[in-house]
Amino acid sequence: MKKAPKLEIYIQSPLGGNITPEQVEAMLPEGTESAYIRVDQNLIWWVRGDETGAVEIWSDDR
Repeated sequence: MKKAPKLEIYIQSPLGGNITPEQVEAMLPEGTESAYIRVDQNLIWWVRGDETGAVEIWSDDR
């Protein structure tokens, strides 16, 4: 059998920005349990125990 190539996943904004799941994970606080990507809000909402928060996906700082 021929081995399938590694699957690459990209999350794309309506304005054309791209981000990978690995890049999303690197933006989150250590210990994050869940993340919700909202490209319409330009935010990744995260949950860590009783804590919640959000980080911008695309900003002028990146």
